[in-house]
Amino acid sequence: MNKQQELPSVEDFSKLCSGLAEEGRKRLRAHENNPTTQSWRALAEAILAYLTIFNGKRGGDVSQMKLIDFVRSNNIKRNLSDVIYGSLSDEEKEFASRHHLVTVKGKNQTPNSIIMTTEVKTSMDSLLTTRESCGILRKNIFFFAVPKTESSFLRYSRIVTKFTHAFGVSNCKTTMIRKLISTTLQVNVFLPSI
Repeated sequence: MNKQQELPSVEDFSKLCSGLAEEGRKRLRAHENNPTTQSWRALAEAILAYLTIFNGKRGGDVSQMKLIDFVRSNNIKRNLSDVIYGSLSDEEKEFASRHHLVTVKGKNQTPNSIIMTTEVKTSMDSLLTTRESCGILRKNIFFFAVPKTESSFLRYSRIVTKFTHAFGVSNCKTTMIRKLISTTLQVNVFLPSI
């Protein structure tokens, strides 16, 4: 018999997202004031967790983002053809101008798009410019690299567990969050149109 899985509450999900956003801002200020290996890792952990949850992606897809993938990222507006951009509503055009898109290789090497807010992009730019001075080896190809290693990256599952405990939320694993987003979209977007 299958064990029934309980989805996280919308309140817990909201609490986790807002907590990660605030934690990212706090850690960015600390890193910019005194860039150290510890501040680099602390900021990278907050941004990794936020990006994964904000995008509803598999943790491994985001944590294994290559440095070159981030460098190639663009504002969403630049990724759209004039025809597609012209067909967007004013609200959608505003969204496109405020967000950036990075494409990574996901499971089975399929392209996987990750959306970043301008605020997250600023934090990631700070991580990028301080990589070497904070102990990230030049040989390490991962954006979310473990300091002083040649090929290791930060592990999402350990990081999100730490944040969920810190914010007092439960059942917020990536799979559960993806199911919550899917269920919420079905109920709020698709059902009213039927």
